Amino acid sequence: MNTEMNIEKFRHLIDAYGAEPERWPVEHRAGLLEFARVDDAGAEILTRARQLDQLLDDYSVSTSPDLPARILHQISGRTTIFDRMFDWLMPSNPALVWRPVLASALPLVVGLVFGANVSLLPDQFADLLDGNGDLYTADDEIYLIALATDDDYE
Repeated sequence: MNTEMNIEKFRHLIDAYGAEPERWPVEHRAGLLEFARVDDAGAEILTRARQLDQLLDDYSVSTSPDLPARILHQISGRTTIFDRMFDWLMPSNPALVWRPVLASALPLVVGLVFGANVSLLPDQFADLLDGNGDLYTADDEIYLIALATDDDYE
């Protein structure tokens, strides 16, 4: 058994470089192979590392088709606030369709909340009522102003 190699060093090197001897540092390769051959715990660590390497090699990441375009767009550095707002409001991912719905429903909700909490004719607007209690309209004044000439304002 290699006197330089111990279980801690073996585990550290296998964790760092994986189970493939081609990836191991050349100066430790012979010691790692020898330790895995003569030590049962080392062989078990190497077996588990091979299983993990195989799982990682078999795993494939699914990406959206527009990912390269989005990355290039972000790298370009020309993203203005309007570009970001447009991207937020018009997402390319169908799972984010709630964004434009929220943006379009927000004024409606704010209007409903505001309208439900504001009195139509509070006391401070009482001067807008005529003598009969009807809402005063400015139609008569607009009519008179339309008839006025520049000489009337001097």
